[in-house]
Amino acid sequence: MIKIITSELYKLKNSTLTWFILLISTAQIIVLPSYLLIKSSSIDISTICIVLSLLIPFETAVNSNLLVDQERKANNFENIISNDQSYLIITAKMITIDFVLIFPTIVVWIMAGIINGILVSCIELGMNIFLLSVLLNHAHMIINLVFSTSINYIVATIETLFIVFASNKVLVNAYWCPVAMPINRILNIGNHNTVTIIIYSMVMIILISIIVQRRLFKIE
Repeated sequence: MIKIITSELYKLKNSTLTWFILLISTAQIIVLPSYLLIKSSSIDISTICIVLSLLIPFETAVNSNLLVDQERKANNFENIISNDQSYLIITAKMITIDFVLIFPTIVVWIMAGIINGILVSCIELGMNIFLLSVLLNHAHMIINLVFSTSINYIVATIETLFIVFASNKVLVNAYWCPVAMPINRILNIGNHNTVTIIIYSMVMIILISIIVQRRLFKIE
């Protein structure tokens, strides 16, 4: 698995997807700490978390579009499907993107925690942002495979609306809406701690990953 992930990381080198993630990550690393240096409070951090969360649906939609388009240009996944380690390869692709997404999150929220003197709280906030990113990244993979790019962006719009509703405390403990769970924790509402949200999100991510793989191997 490690060798496959290393290979996937190498394939991302100089790709459009890598440059897009780098651009978004650099903007976050520059803007968030700069803002906190000017004006810092726990309320501001929560507000920033919600603003960043509103960007995640479209960011992950673009990520999945770029990744799927890259693979389709390589004979429409035929190389993956014909490989004996096909399930490992597609799993490695998802883990690789997850791996790439976590680094800017770690940097941003460690810097935010140091600036505000609340490192543990900021790391917890960052973990919820990361879980939301991974959850939507996997979800948009299956949407892209099953439907089309336009549908992918329509779903991203709906997800953004759910985040808005959750930020207004409309979706407290709404298990049917995975997008709302990390937002509830960021706002410190509902009956669940971060560990519960992590377990819930991981179960949803695994289920989505299984659906992605099953759909992938039906592509002709």
